[in-house]
Amino acid sequence: MYTLKVENENHNVLELSGNFSQFQIIKVGGLSPPAAVLNRSSVSGMDGSRFQSGLLGERNIVIECKILGDVEKNRLLLYQFFATKHWCKLYYKNNSRDVYIEGYVETVECDLFAQSETMQISILCPEPYLKSLEEFYDDISKMLAQFEFPFAIDSKGIEFSSIDGARVSNIINKGERATGVIIDITINGAASSPTIQNIETGEKFGLNIELELGDHIVIDTNAGSKSVILIRDGVEYNIFSRIIKNSVWFTLKIGENFFAYEAKKGAENMHIVFRHYYHYEGV
Repeated sequence: MYTLKVENENHNVLELSGNFSQFQIIKVGGLSPPAAVLNRSSVSGMDGSRFQSGLLGERNIVIECKILGDVEKNRLLLYQFFATKHWCKLYYKNNSRDVYIEGYVETVECDLFAQSETMQISILCPEPYLKSLEEFYDDISKMLAQFEFPFAIDSKGIEFSSIDGARVSNIINKGERATGVIIDITINGAASSPTIQNIETGEKFGLNIELELGDHIVIDTNAGSKSVILIRDGVEYNIFSRIIKNSVWFTLKIGENFFAYEAKKGAENMHIVFRHYYHYEGV
């Protein structure tokens, strides 16, 4: 069993599957892995070719459905959700995966004079990966428990917990492809020049900046949307120019990824969370 839903630009959602009083899904194409664009070159004196590089092409999802019930009313309803050249978001769920993908409606074709009216909808998705519906959060600002029984409180008091800023955190990517991340850094006191490091590769991403209580930094390492934003007193500032030389935009490889962080000052005042989705080629 599966469910298929569509969301339009007004964020209205319509269920297409299981809605047998209005629609019957005949076929959904484009949910398997899309074709790759492979770059090759011929080599003198050698049969065949030599592989140079490869890229995954855009995804084309084609939905064929039969319009039932009040055919004219339901056809016009589909026009509202699949407006040509406009954005839409498809949700697909089966027993193994719960994913979504965003795209733009290329064509909507319908034979208005057929006895059994069907519609074919073509959607082009520039970003070809299907993403997990759930966004995953990994807090790399580790809290170490200090509260144990039995205990006695002396005149100096005791610590209930402490922050270990140098401790390594393991972030697991259970998807089928490497993915970028969004790094949220919340400042709980004075701090400066935060740096995050991938322990395995040695790659670092750092900022040369003085930070104040209440500051919030959002680092987006996803392809096509890379950015570094400082939010201070409710105002957003582009701090791309504060990126330290030789910084690397992190990606999460499939499986385990180990990260740690430090700061020139106030590492204990930084709360750092990685946000990411799992990426899939097909369902």
